[in-house]
Amino acid sequence: PASEFLGIQNPQLSINQGHMPRLTSRDVAMLLSAPEVFPPSVIDGSTIDATQTTWNDVAIETCWLVSFLTRDSIAVDFLCGENGQDGKCNVISMLVSRLVQATDAASQQLNTTGNISLQDMECLIPCCRALKNTAIASDGRYVHSILLAETHGNAGCVVRPAELCLAKLISFGTLGSGNDASTIASEAAATAGACLYDAGFPLPHPTTLACRTLLPALCQALVCPLSTFELLREVVWALWNAVNFPPELHGTQQVIIVQKDLLAEVIRTSPNEIARALTTMLSTLDSDALEASVRLIDILLRRLDTAIQPPKKMSIIFEEVGLVDALWRICDHDSEESATAELAAEILDDFYEQEEEEEEVDGSLEPTSFGGQFQFQMPSTECIPEGGFNFGTTAPLQQGQHLPPPVGRGRGRGQVLPA
Repeated sequence: PASEFLGIQNPQLSINQGHMPRLTSRDVAMLLSAPEVFPPSVIDGSTIDATQTTWNDVAIETCWLVSFLTRDSIAVDFLCGENGQDGKCNVISMLVSRLVQATDAASQQLNTTGNISLQDMECLIPCCRALKNTAIASDGRYVHSILLAETHGNAGCVVRPAELCLAKLISFGTLGSGNDASTIASEAAATAGACLYDAGFPLPHPTTLACRTLLPALCQALVCPLSTFELLREVVWALWNAVNFPPELHGTQQVIIVQKDLLAEVIRTSPNEIARALTTMLSTLDSDALEASVRLIDILLRRLDTAIQPPKKMSIIFEEVGLVDALWRICDHDSEESATAELAAEILDDFYEQEEEEEEVDGSLEPTSFGGQFQFQMPSTECIPEGGFNFGTTAPLQQGQHLPPPVGRGRGRGQVLPA
């Protein structure tokens, strides 16, 4: 357990007895910052390069350690809370700094070789996981610290690079650069989704502001044919987190305006491609991806069905890419009355029920083809006389009478007309 490892099972008892925690948050931050902050001359007789390599290895292992420790929200509070905020040398800022360095190295390797090797980019996965765990801990208490963490750019200017790095890493999954690149992109998308949990507050709210950078990258990954299913699953959840506002924001007109702006950003590039990609996700057997996709479709329809420019309703766009059939399949195959199937049924009732009724009325008398023959609907039973029709011709024909023309064969609602 993280609490036992950090010596924080009973902090008050430790203080009273004069014991210090086994590993302080400053210790972790210093290990993450090596060799920039931690002294490089600890090994006698070693060259500077060898020493830096040693401390880089220590920093990588520390990243993995933090990614496991931050699964415990108590450990997150211990490492990143008030006791862990020591100016610029704190765990969050050091994780972001490591993420920046690893992202730059991965970009350089991608430009040089055309692919990425996780073996050479060992910091990326643990950094993303540690930041994701930190973002979702304590009801998003540390999201702003992640997004506002500052580093120094090449020109000495202060920048906030967290969302820029995540957007770049997500884009790796759209390049067809191998499984390692897709794995990195999936982790970055999951981290982005965790950081967008409280988006929706009016600007200059940090999370809402980060949507300007992250939403285009997520949407590009959603519509890209090279994206793996694992990446798509994380992308739809990230998009849903961005537009599904916290309960305390529901109901106000200002929030609805911000939500519409974010949804408009989602479909800005191509509403048809976004609709097709989300509809395709409805055929998955993964319940998490299915739930996020249906919820995202629902909110797009309810917020933008009459607000899209040009004035073509979102419901029509989704219908043209096969949404109605996909929703019916969800309802037909549901055996547990799940919330996802209920939502799919609500979408059908609210947006497509009237059209289906009109199609049923208009098509009730139209002939159809079966086995090379046309089918016509049978007349109502009210029009059939008791005992049925008599087509016999045993009575002698009177002068001037003629036999009726023969009746052809056909089908109507499963019944065969007599010959």
